[in-house]
Amino acid sequence: MKKTVFYNDSNRKLTNYEKRVIIFFLKGIASELSKIIIFSIIFYFLNLSYEFFVALFFLMLYRTSSGGLHCRTYIGCFFVSFLILSSGILLGITIFIPFYVMIIISLLMTVFGYILSPVQAKTRPPLESDMKKKAKQKTVYSITLYVILLCLFPTSTCTNIGFWLLVLHIGQLYIANKIRRYGT
Repeated sequence: MKKTVFYNDSNRKLTNYEKRVIIFFLKGIASELSKIIIFSIIFYFLNLSYEFFVALFFLMLYRTSSGGLHCRTYIGCFFVSFLILSSGILLGITIFIPFYVMIIISLLMTVFGYILSPVQAKTRPPLESDMKKKAKQKTVYSITLYVILLCLFPTSTCTNIGFWLLVLHIGQLYIANKIRRYGT
């Protein structure tokens, strides 16, 4: 009887690119988890825990596909993230605009999101062109998911928070692109 031998992927060594991506990913996870814990405590004491987790959901939905502003330091990232989250929450619980205006703006944000994304951290290994195209497509899908939620729940505070975070997210993509183009 013949013995079947399968290719064992664990014997393969990681390329330098794969090692850099893994290190970047692990550092990013640790940084993001620590910020989420601190933000959770802050918004808990502000009695805005629910709104924070809604805002966090939408920010993660948008940002994971398109990237965004990247600060050089943890504290800078902390404050920019806090500013975006708290602004999205504050706008989302106080300023409601008509549904049809939200739809039009969201569709415009889809176009801008496609054009402007992805914006990566300088410390991350650069994306290949096919990966950039996939990131742009994921950006469109994430905003489309938001638009579907908006259509299902047009008067919800949750979708309103999602709307304002979308506007803020596309705004910071624009700023990040300008910084990338003209330097800091």
